[in-house]
Amino acid sequence: MGVYANASYNDNINETKDSLESDIILGAGVNLGVSWAPTGQSQLQFGSGIGYNRYLKHPENSGLIVTPDSSLIYSFSLDNVKVTLFDQFNYTREVVSEGALANTGLAPQLDNTIGTRVAWNPDQWTFQAGYSHDDYISDQSGEDLNRSSENFFARGGCLFAEGTEAGLEASDSLTSYEVETQNNSTGISVGAYAKWQLRQSLNLTLRGGPTFYTFNSGSGTAGTPDLLTYYVNLEASQQLTYFLSHQLSINRSVQPGLNGGSAYVEQLVATYSVFLGAHAANSFGNVFHVRKWQPAVPGCTARWIRLAIN
Repeated sequence: MGVYANASYNDNINETKDSLESDIILGAGVNLGVSWAPTGQSQLQFGSGIGYNRYLKHPENSGLIVTPDSSLIYSFSLDNVKVTLFDQFNYTREVVSEGALANTGLAPQLDNTIGTRVAWNPDQWTFQAGYSHDDYISDQSGEDLNRSSENFFARGGCLFAEGTEAGLEASDSLTSYEVETQNNSTGISVGAYAKWQLRQSLNLTLRGGPTFYTFNSGSGTAGTPDLLTYYVNLEASQQLTYFLSHQLSINRSVQPGLNGGSAYVEQLVATYSVFLGAHAANSFGNVFHVRKWQPAVPGCTARWIRLAIN
């Protein structure tokens, strides 16, 4: 068990293109963690963070949060096959986690993903496959955002050295909304990935490829034209000293949208983090830059500067 406190400055809490409103957010809470190995080939892990965020200028946005990395994981191994069962969950009130929303600073939402993944590592080869079911529930925006998704993925690659591998990956997602007038979607991605350990303290991960979405809308309303786009993810991390490390992350993705605005949101997120301490949870400073594109809504840019001591 541990405690944390953080302070954040957000220059665009409502994610608007014009008339930006800034605020300082103070947060505090507890981190909980349990790890148990019932046998030599299995392990049970639980971790969560529960806290409260206080907005100084806009106290109506204050409230309870459950950190996005909260999870219950059980894994076991059979020779060179590892099976993992997991349930990941979070509760937040910040709009930044929901790409479909703009012009608002408050969006209480619960997101839960349950699933399984299997990893097989014969000799210098590695193969992974998985399935998950995701439920997204918003307790403020009515049923417009409520949805469920079925997600599948597969990956195969070659291990060239310790910490270095490359290969191909593919994923498929089927998303359906509770409200029939929303645009349900099917998304397929195919790409390549590479993990490279340049040196003992420097790691680089790059993945990307094309993504194809098809949309269909209920109640006889016109659907959204098919979308051909791409995804890119770059992560670079370096351990400078035992107590100091930093990380750069750039991620371009597509998220489900809303009929009132658009069926999808293309989003680019860049994050730079500095970690002070022996554990990555001790985040000293983060700088976020987010840019979104919606076909039926003017784009907006939001930036976050976060300093935290956990």
